[in-house]
Amino acid sequence: MADISVSAQLPDPADRPPAEGVNFFHFSFVGTDVQLLTGYVDAYAVHKARERARSGENDGRPSVQINVTHRFLMSPMGLARLKEGLDDIWEKLEAQRSEAAGEQDDLEEE
Repeated sequence: MADISVSAQLPDPADRPPAEGVNFFHFSFVGTDVQLLTGYVDAYAVHKARERARSGENDGRPSVQINVTHRFLMSPMGLARLKEGLDDIWEKLEAQRSEAAGEQDDLEEE
């Protein structure tokens, strides 16, 4: 099988769709594909549920609704590419954190 090179041309920032926040991810299988559900849990709703639990307003465990906003299906190869991208960005975040921690140490020494 011949290798194929794919290049992506990302749209200019002004032409990109609006950004949406996401803090919920759920992976599962659909046949031989991988399903990814994404969405969010409202942080304010979590805060209010904790307040209700502390005040004794809830009988039992408080719950908060997860809002699923997108459903994606991908092949295992697509999941592998997603993992590569996540690993790459994670390494960059770790480098930034290390650099910021080093700068903070330098400031404390002065």
